[in-house]
Amino acid sequence: MTKLGPNFALKVFSDSEVEKIHEEALKLLENTGMVLEDEKYRDIMVQKGCKLGPNNELRIPRQMVKEALESVPKSFILYNRQGEEACYFEKNNSYFNPGGCSLSWLEEDGVTSRPSLAKDQKIIAQLVEQLPHVRMQSCTLNMADIPNSVQDQFLTYLSFLHCSKPMVGGYLNYGSLFELNRVLAAAVGGEKDLAEKPRIVMDCTPTAPLKWCRLSLATIWECSEVQMPIEFISVPMPGSVSPATLAGSILLHTAETLGGIVFTQAARQGQKVIYGSAPMYFDMKTMNPLLAGLESAMMFLGVAQMGKYFGLPTHAYAGLSDSKRVDLQSGWEDSFTALLATLGGVTSLSGLSQLEFCLLVSPEKLVASNDLIGKFERLRRGIEVTDETLAAQLIADIGPGGEYVTSKHTMKHFRKEAYFPTEVVDRKTRRESEQPLDTFQRAQIRKKKLLAEAPADPQFPHRADMDKAIAEIFKKHGVALPTI
Repeated sequence: MTKLGPNFALKVFSDSEVEKIHEEALKLLENTGMVLEDEKYRDIMVQKGCKLGPNNELRIPRQMVKEALESVPKSFILYNRQGEEACYFEKNNSYFNPGGCSLSWLEEDGVTSRPSLAKDQKIIAQLVEQLPHVRMQSCTLNMADIPNSVQDQFLTYLSFLHCSKPMVGGYLNYGSLFELNRVLAAAVGGEKDLAEKPRIVMDCTPTAPLKWCRLSLATIWECSEVQMPIEFISVPMPGSVSPATLAGSILLHTAETLGGIVFTQAARQGQKVIYGSAPMYFDMKTMNPLLAGLESAMMFLGVAQMGKYFGLPTHAYAGLSDSKRVDLQSGWEDSFTALLATLGGVTSLSGLSQLEFCLLVSPEKLVASNDLIGKFERLRRGIEVTDETLAAQLIADIGPGGEYVTSKHTMKHFRKEAYFPTEVVDRKTRRESEQPLDTFQRAQIRKKKLLAEAPADPQFPHRADMDKAIAEIFKKHGVALPTI
């Protein structure tokens, strides 16, 4: 298990401003309330102590919020397929994943896109398995060649077949979560083992402003039933579905997410959650929602600060770009969003493969991003100050005009002091390169090498059980099981 310190604390609010946002969110929940589109869950919450407004909006007393925040776990562990500790979700650790539910795939020419397919999800899983700094996999693609009735189930199967790392999942089709969980339980030795050692955290999204659809409510109660952690992804969009001011959008996010936490603890006390977000700045020029804009990053920093105030692990979209190509724009948008998220201590981070407002995925971008995150993991380790690292005696011994290349101290420390990137990063002069390549080309070479080394038919304990589970699910839905 990797813990990545030290505890960075990049903040956008003062302590008094955080407390004010919290107080105003409590007032909104208590006096304005939220709409729940499924009467079943609305009735459950009324029985738990909520009130109904004149238009059947659910109003949540502040005491219920207080009690929910007291019972929700402040940290938890996600495990890999083998059942080993992999990601420790607490306030300041950071774990990146490729991002989720994109519709299109960027071809090798770096320009052409097409609908994403199941074979592409396999490629992403194979790459993540071999990229050391991409510590989680994800439901990266919406696969155009797989029917909706089995989309979630097959995506989970394909991902855990080719990658052993824990996963950020997406529940897109009502009624599929228990079958998705069945596939995963089969892969790891049973539902009991899966509940005790979760391998997946499930995204759950309210509909801004102040609304919960039937699917999101089902996600909360069904995940709670099988003890699957939930990652709340409220989506403020200033000037569109949230106030035009960043502070107002963060207030709306706070109210929606606190409401979700109340629901989880009503469904199952002690249910694990991540205080997440996907803020999009609404560009009034193009009418497009920006995920990689500066204002979007400022919002996710504010959301993360609120999550830390409540003592919870946090989430954001970072390391992604709104560009349509892996170009200079994608490079600086990837870098500044991922750096801000790292410095802000955001725990769960999505988007390393994504372009064009999360619609497009590039495997080359994912491969290149591995080195970017490697640099930031080095940053998080900070600078160690001890007698050994200060090397005062060594400096005195070598004296003026000396050299350190041949010293034993250099041989002992240089490898761990620096991050040494893969061949995707160019650190040669033009004279040292036979033919200078750009980042996309170098990443493509590494991508092909990694895919050539990936096992075509991975074998692991319970593989046969997982194969059987997915075959029975496809048969139940009357769908032919594809060979990918």
